[in-house]
Amino acid sequence: APMARFDSSDKTKRTGATYTPVNLARFVARRLMAHLPPGPLRALDPAVGEGALLDALSHVLGDRLCRYTGYDTDAEALKAASHRLPGLHLEHGDFLEHLPENAFDVAIANPPYVRTQVLGARRAQALSKQFGLEGKVDLASAFVVAMLRALKPGGVGAWIVTNRLLTTQSGAALREHLMMHATLLEIWDLGDTELF
Repeated sequence: APMARFDSSDKTKRTGATYTPVNLARFVARRLMAHLPPGPLRALDPAVGEGALLDALSHVLGDRLCRYTGYDTDAEALKAASHRLPGLHLEHGDFLEHLPENAFDVAIANPPYVRTQVLGARRAQALSKQFGLEGKVDLASAFVVAMLRALKPGGVGAWIVTNRLLTTQSGAALREHLMMHATLLEIWDLGDTELF
């Protein structure tokens, strides 16, 4: 399976594109499986990249009926995702701008992490207003809130975010939002493990 190497270039800092390693994708998919509702599923990855997370989820689900949807702004990554998981419904564009509400049973993502300073004040303020977040808003926080909106009632989401969102003042708005609008089932803190 293709996997991109972490790149600390300016493009990576601007877009937050850091692709999920296969072993981490499989771990998250296996943990998510334990909480999925019965019946056919609609699954979402709002920053699908090369498709590692949806591919891992499809392996865990096996023959279970599931429709997979992925969004990304990177056309090359979407091509890789379509080869990796045939039948994947792909949307080329910004998930935050085309947010489908109450549409999915399951969401899995490694949302792009772009710090407030890199986003710029205007974009950070717009995201803050759009998603009801206060303080320093990074792109990953906006994606998590948007994923919750995209889930149907009773839907389940799993995402890979920096563990700083659990402890720092800048993560307080996201933590508060999660406590008000979601039931946390599991949290995995991988510490300072170098996964990317």
